[in-house]
Amino acid sequence: MSVFVGRQGFIGIGKETSWGSPASSFSVDNRVNSIALSKSVERVRKTNLSTSSANFQETHFDSNVIVGGEIVFPLMYKGSGLLLEAALGQSNTTGAGPLYTHVYDPILDLPSLSIRANRGSGSASMEEFQGLIVNTLTISCAAGEEVIASIDFIGKESASRSAGSSPSYGDGLGIFHYEMNNSKKLKWNSNNYNIKSFELTISNNIERRFKLGSKKTAEPSYSDLRTVTLQITADLEDNNLYNSQIAGDVADLEIEFENSSTHKFTISMPNAYIQDYNDDVTGPNVIERTATFVGQADSSNKAVTITIVNDNISATSN
Repeated sequence: MSVFVGRQGFIGIGKETSWGSPASSFSVDNRVNSIALSKSVERVRKTNLSTSSANFQETHFDSNVIVGGEIVFPLMYKGSGLLLEAALGQSNTTGAGPLYTHVYDPILDLPSLSIRANRGSGSASMEEFQGLIVNTLTISCAAGEEVIASIDFIGKESASRSAGSSPSYGDGLGIFHYEMNNSKKLKWNSNNYNIKSFELTISNNIERRFKLGSKKTAEPSYSDLRTVTLQITADLEDNNLYNSQIAGDVADLEIEFENSSTHKFTISMPNAYIQDYNDDVTGPNVIERTATFVGQADSSNKAVTITIVNDNISATSN
């Protein structure tokens, strides 16, 4: 008997017109590092006092259906836009070619996706998930690595597993550590900082809403304010960040990558301040500092925007 393996796994993505209604087309196929999307049924024992003579439960019932989970994927200069739009809310494109500028920024109403998770080999390796809303987006990179993103979804339902399909990938290029724009690096408060790693976390803070009459959640809603943080690690070269954390400085933050085709990937956080800072001395080696920045909105700026420049007229296609 052959066994299923995960190699050649990928996801197909479609944008839904309304939450939980399966997408009519799956326009983007993305490479993935891992797929942890799943559907499970919570089952609990009944609360009556009847038990077996040896004090074991005798009955149970179905409680809630839980759909969701995480995907991890390499972030691309072109081809990741549909996922970025889902995480923030909307996208806008300007330019007349050969290069176009796509801006992904937050709005209140988050879109939903259908995703076909092709889990590798096997005759029944594809599972289609509906009503997926992004709860958390994380983007990270360290020296010597490519830029990686992970998304945690909350969903409504999935279809039975069936035969998979072959992917149709775009020609977008990955984003690599050495492509960080050296003229900007980490730009904040009139300084540019050399950094060794960063992790951007956008938390939409949504939660499932279970109601009488169904095992499935109603459309997820906000449980708290949305938040965006950027954690960085760097060698200690000056005391600027330390002093700014004490002073409570607030300034616009930017990180940018650019490849040889002038494709760009930029993270912007207006009104960012340092929430946590540490540069403890732990030995005779080079002292490292870590800092966590928090982005804030104001009347004219979103708390975070992601901008991609590429040669695709669409912000959300391959």
